[in-house]
Amino acid sequence: MQQQEPSTSGIIKEREEAETDDGSEFEQSLRELKGLCSHLHQAANYCEKSFLKARHKRNVVDNTKDYICRAMVTVVDHLGTVSAKLECRFTETNSVSEAELRINNLNQRLGTCQGYSQLLALKSNSWDGYFPRHYPRYILPPIQDPLRTDKIMRSPITVKTALLETEEEVPLFLFSTFDDNFLGRKSLSKPALPVRDGMSILPPLKDQKFHFLVHLPSCLLILFNMAAESVFAGVVRAPEDPILGVTVAYNKDPNPNKLNLGVGAYRTEEGKPLVLNVVRRAEQMLVNDPSRVKEYLPIIGLADFNKLSAKLIFGADSPAIKENRVTTVQCLSGTGSLRVGGEFLARHYHERTIYVPSPTWGNHLKVFAIAGLSVKTYRYYNPETRGLDFQGLLEDLSAAPSGAIILLHACAHNPTGVDPTVEQWEQIRQLMRSKALLPFFDSAYQGFASGSLDTDAQSVRMFVSDGGECLAAQSYAKNMGLYGERVGALSIVCKTSDIASRVESQLKLVIRPMYSNPPIHGASIVAAILKDSQLYNEWTQELKAMADRIISMRQQLFDALQARGTPGDWSHIIKQIGMFTFTGLNAKQVAFMTQEYHIYMTSDGRISMAGLSSQTVPLLADAIHAAVSTVV
Repeated sequence: MQQQEPSTSGIIKEREEAETDDGSEFEQSLRELKGLCSHLHQAANYCEKSFLKARHKRNVVDNTKDYICRAMVTVVDHLGTVSAKLECRFTETNSVSEAELRINNLNQRLGTCQGYSQLLALKSNSWDGYFPRHYPRYILPPIQDPLRTDKIMRSPITVKTALLETEEEVPLFLFSTFDDNFLGRKSLSKPALPVRDGMSILPPLKDQKFHFLVHLPSCLLILFNMAAESVFAGVVRAPEDPILGVTVAYNKDPNPNKLNLGVGAYRTEEGKPLVLNVVRRAEQMLVNDPSRVKEYLPIIGLADFNKLSAKLIFGADSPAIKENRVTTVQCLSGTGSLRVGGEFLARHYHERTIYVPSPTWGNHLKVFAIAGLSVKTYRYYNPETRGLDFQGLLEDLSAAPSGAIILLHACAHNPTGVDPTVEQWEQIRQLMRSKALLPFFDSAYQGFASGSLDTDAQSVRMFVSDGGECLAAQSYAKNMGLYGERVGALSIVCKTSDIASRVESQLKLVIRPMYSNPPIHGASIVAAILKDSQLYNEWTQELKAMADRIISMRQQLFDALQARGTPGDWSHIIKQIGMFTFTGLNAKQVAFMTQEYHIYMTSDGRISMAGLSSQTVPLLADAIHAAVSTVV
């Protein structure tokens, strides 16, 4: 019996009903998708309030990651359903205008979704290892420059092929059914969820109304590309560094008489950067040596440099060096030395609290905090006397817990220029040893403060001579003018040579993933100068000349203020030592001097004496006099 052909009117009616159903389900999907955006917003807000403020972040992650992942998965699931309806309608009707309307409609929904997914990034704060970090790729399949043509819009296979050209471009979506040969993976027995590193982040949801599709249709891929924003859209602009930002502002000032006293770098009487003659000689010797190569240094750096640096700060006759109780590693100037030392202590020392003087170099707080230490302060500067608050210092160190780490400026305290006397250093040493406090010296100005390498290392040698342990970070930026070469060393004095050897082995594990190994050029310059008696003597002479010029600038500024009858006692300018003077000017007075006299310094009133010259002292004295006379 021959089967009866359906009537034409019946076919049309069935198609219209199907399209009506499709349209209804399509609109329903859009409504549900819009509703899901509020859930994402809720999740993001919860994260920002809870995660960023939580002390035990892992617990917060464990409590919220499931909710967030499910919200993201459901959004992607709905996108698949909506896109399928859109693809079906476009393919069947071939109505470009209708497809355009649907694309615009869906584009609005996806834009909102994507905005909330950006919030889930928590402004570039990292989740722990259990949370998928590449969150945008769950919504934004990677595709490079898709062409919006009829051919690609009608040919999803073409788009698939483009997506799967490299492993990196494979979208992080798996599907319940697909062509094994095409994707090169085994089929899944049940609906899959987004994955990271080949592992499903969640089990399949119960009672899912929609499921993942075999592919993301081409028109939706184009839509994704249209709606995509940078994955870094949530990054906020960071403020300028308080010290280096001074130079940025200075460089923007067109005034020809402007003066920069912010950055700690030596300048000549003419206001120019100085390259020491001895440095040029040593560098030329290295350049002319045909045996020199550019091979990697060992992890701990140049051996000669390390040995000579230890002798420079501890003294050639130091018992600790003779007994092999010192381990020294080359680091990236003083900052890098502090960073390596801080991370070593955070890993291997029983007390993870470090006390730094108040005030101190601004980078100290950041370096040690990032290294994993808890940073606290002890009293150091007395703004009333503009000198050392010695009693407050002793009281705070006495109250510190046994074993705490104490950061000490070896000489020329930055930013105050206030140093303890030899007698005060001895009291500090006795107190710290009695409480088993661990000294960590920052020596950035050896020889640059007084003009004598031995005098400026006296505080460090006092602690080493008693047989106790300590750390010392050295920098050759100031005393050799090797600012841009980033040459420094970290030395750790231990109880025995065996302990020193073990400490060195662990320092290698700190350095290797941080910067692998240090640069060779600057360290070779230092080693060449320190091991050659003629070059060494020439260096000490140039070093003393720099120190003497700074001392002269202090005296000239003091005399200029005295001559103008500037209100207040300015004797602290000649009592302080080193590159910096803590003037005592407040932020308003500093701002006044910048606006009216084009003089730039940090807002705490610190000025670099090395940036002054005989020609600029009168301008600075006039500005200070006007500031303290007119601005409270």
